[in-house]
Amino acid sequence: MNPSPAARAVTFDFGHVLASFDAAYLVEKLARRGLPGKAPKFEAALPQAWHEYGRSLQGGATAEVAWKTLLRVILQAGDVEPRPSLLDDLFREQTHDNLWRNPVAGMIELARELRGQGVPVGIISNSEGGLLALLHTLGWNGIFSPIADSGVLGMEKPHAPIFRWAAEQLHVAPEEIIHIGDSWVADIEGARGVGARAIWFLAGISQCDRDLPDHVRFAGDAEGVRAILQTWEMLGKK
Repeated sequence: MNPSPAARAVTFDFGHVLASFDAAYLVEKLARRGLPGKAPKFEAALPQAWHEYGRSLQGGATAEVAWKTLLRVILQAGDVEPRPSLLDDLFREQTHDNLWRNPVAGMIELARELRGQGVPVGIISNSEGGLLALLHTLGWNGIFSPIADSGVLGMEKPHAPIFRWAAEQLHVAPEEIIHIGDSWVADIEGARGVGARAIWFLAGISQCDRDLPDHVRFAGDAEGVRAILQTWEMLGKK
């Protein structure tokens, strides 16, 4: 196998890489509708929900359908009936009132560190069209460019066009990108499909449960990501 070219840019997924699911905020949203909800039950359902999300994408579902599949599992775990109208409402709200808003420890600092060292950093996310506004709300505007929001572009991971679009905006070849993401299907398979390196990031998980292909590494926290980026000569030591 030919060696990969030197990496020249880093892209991040958004959900569960830069910001995590805010179960307490879902409880608030449901309360506005007169529905019950318990954050611990929603949080406990996340691993299974993400598993079903990946299966949905693997089966060819759109990002919207996969998102609703994920929310359906979460709601059912909290004894909330996932009516189609409720799922539609919650999905529409994502453009201006996103459920993924809790910063993942150390990751935004890592993105700032990369940018401070002159490394181009972007976002490639299956989102709903409101990611730029959410970054402003979180105070993270000006860090990432480009922002490949599938809801804006009409392109979705794991398909190649969204990765190629980001590469063009970064003025690099797709294989010169390191992509960091939590979804095996959307992020890792998607990145490898265009020849990019990938870091499979599962916050809080200490070890990988599968054999990794060439040019894919696993990390469970920001320090682990930093160490991999240093190994790949993308980030200098602090």
